Amino acid sequence: KDGDGLISAEELKSCFAQAGNPKNSTDVHKLIAAVDTNQSGCIDYSEYVAASMDRESSLDRATCRRAFHVFDLDGNGIISVQDLTKLLAWKKHGIMRAQELLASMDHNGDGGVDFADFFDFLKYGDKH
Repeated sequence: KDGDGLISAEELKSCFAQAGNPKNSTDVHKLIAAVDTNQSGCIDYSEYVAASMDRESSLDRATCRRAFHVFDLDGNGIISVQDLTKLLAWKKHGIMRAQELLASMDHNGDGGVDFADFFDFLKYGDKH
């Protein structure tokens, strides 16, 4: 809602209410805790994607490769800060959030998110 690229407890609670399925604060915090792998108290985009994907299909390399190509806008085999900020249209703090997200996905520490990093992130979660 506020354009920061995160889903807070209040935002999630509001979404449930708008959908006609209100939840109390305790239930909302339990839902966030279940998918908040970096324990930030909010759901970021990668956590949302990981939670939304069927676990079986998320581990299928072909499915992951197709998802990777959605994020790799320039087709160079690396998901970059520029790819993410364009794709997600982050306005407020966009570059910083994209850098944080990519850093959490860079399992091999080479500074970029290639398919191996992306697949490992989907399979094992945040590197921290």
